Amino acid sequence: MAGLTLAASVCGCTSVPGGDWWQTDAFPAPSLNPPFLADPLVAAQEKIYLQPPSPYYTARAGVFYFRSTSQLADAGQALTRIFHRQLLEKRPFLEAFLVPEPYASISEASEKGRARGLDVVVLGEVPYFLDGGGLGKSGLQVNLKVVEVKTGRLLWEITDAASAAQRPLVDLWVTETRPRPTPSIYALAESLAARMCETLKNGSYAASTAKR
Repeated sequence: MAGLTLAASVCGCTSVPGGDWWQTDAFPAPSLNPPFLADPLVAAQEKIYLQPPSPYYTARAGVFYFRSTSQLADAGQALTRIFHRQLLEKRPFLEAFLVPEPYASISEASEKGRARGLDVVVLGEVPYFLDGGGLGKSGLQVNLKVVEVKTGRLLWEITDAASAAQRPLVDLWVTETRPRPTPSIYALAESLAARMCETLKNGSYAASTAKR
């Protein structure tokens, strides 16, 4: 009991008079289990199908709204803004602009990019998007293409997926484990976007050109 009282005081919990349970003003409530029993299971998988022989650090890039199903139109726009923010932070290109226009094909996107004086266009698709709300499994997949507008040449083709699920409950005889909530779908998107933008910047280039 002394050990439980110490653990509760460390995490900011207080006892309720006349009761054996604890309350806290932290949300989500902290778990007293070790990380290997409480932390959510997070998986990520990136595949690079195509990349140019050298980076495009001096290019001006335009980011079109990512395509998604009609039921997830808002998610596509939200993911686009997340990726645009990561492009500005990681700077795989000299400049990155949002292009809030629809496009029917890669060639049409390239034409609109040329009209804006861009060097490359960034096109994304979201074929999978599942928000588990912190309790169920969450996951998303993003397919990314970067096209050189002058030639219409496909420079990068990358796909990345991330998922998160709560750890299963484990019966510890006296009590059960208390898994922590899974990260939000947009927290997953933030880490996925950061990873893909890092790939656009560094890829598998030689160490001499990987960092500016």
